[in-house]
Amino acid sequence: MATQFLNSWKEVADYVGRSRRTIQRWERELGFPVHRPNGRIRSAVVAVATEVDDWIKSTPVRAARSGARG
Repeated sequence: MATQFLNSWKEVADYVGRSRRTIQRWERELGFPVHRPNGRIRSAVVAVATEVDDWIKSTPVRAARSGARG
């Protein structure tokens, strides 16, 4: 099976079903697995779909806040 690469914030967000800003926040706060060319802090990103899938499966979900909507 060929490795699937996600080549932009938008592709990653579409793959996960969340917004680009949510994915960026997850990277910053929760260690979401994205890679940057040459280790640059602010540049395009690449993610590997299997790494994203593994991260989603292994990252605990916070309990819903009381009063939060459905």
